[in-house]
Amino acid sequence: MGLAPSGPLVSIGIPTYNRRQMAMRAVKSALSQTYANIEVIVSDDASTDDTIQYLSTIQDERLAILRQTENGGIAENYNACLNAATGELFLMLNDDDWLEPTAIEKLSRPFCESVHGLDPRTVGMTWCPFTNVDAAGNPLWVSRGGPMVESPVSFLEGLFNGNRGPICSAVMIRTSAGRVAGGYDNGNYGLSCDSATYGKAMLHYDHVVCIDELLVSYTIHTGNTTSLAACRDWQLWINHQVDDFSAIARERGDYEWERRLLRCRKKVLANITATVLMFSIGKPGWVSAFVKEFWRSREFMLTPFVVKRTLRDGWKLLRLR
Repeated sequence: MGLAPSGPLVSIGIPTYNRRQMAMRAVKSALSQTYANIEVIVSDDASTDDTIQYLSTIQDERLAILRQTENGGIAENYNACLNAATGELFLMLNDDDWLEPTAIEKLSRPFCESVHGLDPRTVGMTWCPFTNVDAAGNPLWVSRGGPMVESPVSFLEGLFNGNRGPICSAVMIRTSAGRVAGGYDNGNYGLSCDSATYGKAMLHYDHVVCIDELLVSYTIHTGNTTSLAACRDWQLWINHQVDDFSAIARERGDYEWERRLLRCRKKVLANITATVLMFSIGKPGWVSAFVKEFWRSREFMLTPFVVKRTLRDGWKLLRLR
């Protein structure tokens, strides 16, 4: 397969920790893109296995390997990739995910040329649906796409309502916008720092574009699912997101965007709480803990929305059990 004509430099960040085999797969998928003008930045978070030794065998001038001397956690490793990026566009590829060969070519196009009649300067983010796979790489199900073009607030409404399903590995933003957003903030957003970053980055622009093709594979690890004890943490992180997204809309002077985002608060809290609760099923003491947490969150859990969401997507989480 030939290389696509060069456009702006695209930085692909790959944060990794003790996942040699998967990290090698992710890096090779990034270096195998049809889009010519890329750099691949791997940040190793002080792995204790042989990840670095194996990655060092890849001879490609487009690959840069950063070795952290201390384990700083997810957000710091993400930020190491973002801070080292020299490209105009940026995609964060988790080390256990991988890209199809045309992913960067297709995700970058709306930033470079008029797509669907848009001025490329108005595009703040592109994304695509993806294939969920298990740890062995076997397909489980595919995520939903979205409208070809929509506003950032429309995208966030879909995300909060469970009608959009992006992951950071399937999202491209402008590098400068990611930095203006403050990078990946573990203090305010915890494990949701990736969606907080791309959410804040795209809200400074007018349009989000969905490339409705399965260009990414996302690995689900059942052993690493969120614990029930994290419900309150996730609710806090999501509340911070809603507040900060709304503040950006207000700074833009778009009070209708602000009102729409604030109206979504209960639904997104219900979504994340339902997800955490369903992942808890089958763990020791899960019944009593489930009931207590559900009742604590009854303000937004005892609603028709939760019933519909559970009936529609609950089978996916239960299948992982």
